[in-house]
Amino acid sequence: MFPPLFQSDYINKKPQVLLQSMTKGINGPIKVNGKSYNGFMPATAINDADVAAVATYIMNAFNNGGGTITEADVKKSHGKK
Repeated sequence: MFPPLFQSDYINKKPQVLLQSMTKGINGPIKVNGKSYNGFMPATAINDADVAAVATYIMNAFNNGGGTITEADVKKSHGKK
């Protein structure tokens, strides 16, 4: 079972975690909407513009507060300028 994307408190609290999850992956326990999940998600092998597009979609399509994630936001999330 995977953590939900719909109304995810994990994403809503800090949208940066979405970018970090996508660009660096996740390994180990996380808590989403009061439920614990322990697993592995590999980092994505897509460019920063595509990460921004997917993250913006997740923020808007799954009732996660909306907003726009830019390519610059993605670069900033992993230390690039």
